[in-house]
Amino acid sequence: YLCLIIVYTIFIFIACLIPLPTFNQEVIPSFFLFKYLDKVFHFLSYVLWTFLYILLFKKKYWGLILASMIGFIIEILQSFTGYRDFQTTDILANVFGSLNGILIYIKFPNTLSKLDQYLKVKFRKSL
Repeated sequence: YLCLIIVYTIFIFIACLIPLPTFNQEVIPSFFLFKYLDKVFHFLSYVLWTFLYILLFKKKYWGLILASMIGFIIEILQSFTGYRDFQTTDILANVFGSLNGILIYIKFPNTLSKLDQYLKVKFRKSL
């Protein structure tokens, strides 16, 4: 699971630092034209990142602090790219996502052990 969070962290960095693609708006479903869709993606990305971190290390507040630091560092790096901007609202979406990741963990603290048991059963059946 440690590899999962490392890969996911790298994915977040890459996704937030590459140029955004441009699309023909006539071809895109209207859902993707939602004005604040990028904030939704920030929020959901950090919900998952913080949830995974806490599942692995059982440190709620460190998850929030690290996720906030990662989000802030990414926003600073974006300001140097020339094609992305520093946006305070992205940082807020990241922090609120992290807080929700903590709330989900508090609500479902045994998720990792249940997932482990499920995968072991499924894996044994496929052999």
